[in-house]
Amino acid sequence: MRRATQLLVVAVMTFVPLWASAQTARVPDEPNAASAAAAVERTIVDVIARTERSVVAISRTARREPSVVAPRVDDLFSDLREPAAAVDPTETTGAGVIIDPAGLVLTHYMAVRDGDEHAVTTVDRRTYAATIKAADPRSGLAVLEMAPSPEASQLQRATNGAGDDTRAFPTIPFGDATQLRKGQLVIGIGNPYAIRSDGEPTASWGIVTNFGRKAPSGTNLNNTPGPAGDYRTTLHHLGTLLQTDARLGWSAGGGALVNLRGELVGLMTTVAEVAGHEQPAGYAIPIDDTMRRIIDALKQGREVEYGLLGVTFRPATTPGNVAGLETDAGVTVQQVFPGSPAARAGLEPGDVI
Repeated sequence: MRRATQLLVVAVMTFVPLWASAQTARVPDEPNAASAAAAVERTIVDVIARTERSVVAISRTARREPSVVAPRVDDLFSDLREPAAAVDPTETTGAGVIIDPAGLVLTHYMAVRDGDEHAVTTVDRRTYAATIKAADPRSGLAVLEMAPSPEASQLQRATNGAGDDTRAFPTIPFGDATQLRKGQLVIGIGNPYAIRSDGEPTASWGIVTNFGRKAPSGTNLNNTPGPAGDYRTTLHHLGTLLQTDARLGWSAGGGALVNLRGELVGLMTTVAEVAGHEQPAGYAIPIDDTMRRIIDALKQGREVEYGLLGVTFRPATTPGNVAGLETDAGVTVQQVFPGSPAARAGLEPGDVI
């Protein structure tokens, strides 16, 4: 009995160190949750600090032609009336992102208007006169060029001081939105009103929640209604938009959506809601190869060229073998636009492709 007890004690004393060693080996050598959260926080803070300098406010003023009409009788007594309250004719139209150190700003098509005078306000609260380099209603994008000091407007000289011109503007490098995955952290930076008033853009962070979202047909992204009277006239009404919960509200249009490397992966839009999806979501134009080609053309002041077939389709109702084809896959031509490549090729409504 005594020998059995001694053997049991020896076995227990041998097992306990081995069990403790095994338990220690199973605990990974990883930072605790607080350290991991602090590291993510530092990354987000650093990215915002590096990229917010490149987010600007865009404003425009309607250009008024001098009147040649004789003054009305009421105008002759205008000096006798109490002066009306001053009205600021300048309208803040959106945010933008500096994409070239020479002063090229990427923004929304809706933020600019041909014939108006445009201005760009940076986070250091300097205001620069700007001209439209190029604008493309199909992509909903536009590029503004900030004017150098010799051609600056009176507003720029009054705001910044005579002869004061800051070139080599800070830019945000382009990223690749096609590399994003659901759940990846992104940061939104915008709010042109805050930039104009106190030089402090608003920032928000969240995750990518979906891809290829369609803007609703009634959402105006280019002031260009189609034949049906709706605004389904951009690429984004076909399903291009990034969906994210890093939302800044309706004032975010033209703001930057960046990844944790500080790369521009999207241009935030004013799309408030996509049918069938979460209302709190935000939507951004993705920076991918297609958008990069469009942006490159706009930076050069060129019109963006698009491929055109000139035909609309509907699902094929006639099996391919009946139509003389070797496959059941295909579509039926619904409409052929006169003068289009499809019309010149001889396509007609009812053809199966």
